Amino acid sequence: MSKTSQSIAVITTELSRFPKRFRVASREAHKLQRRAIRMARRRPARSLLGAFAIGIAVARLARLVSA
Repeated sequence: MSKTSQSIAVITTELSRFPKRFRVASREAHKLQRRAIRMARRRPARSLLGAFAIGIAVARLARLVSA
């Protein structure tokens, strides 16, 4: 088997696994979203403070990168 056909076989195998991996990742993302919503409802002040802190960190990082 040539190197090209081996590469094609690997790519084909990975592409056949993609739908399952996508479903698993999507399910995990939904779980994380539900947890975040539940936490925000239980502790709204802490959530706002955390969002504010993350916003400041992102703004400083953006300023650092653009400088």
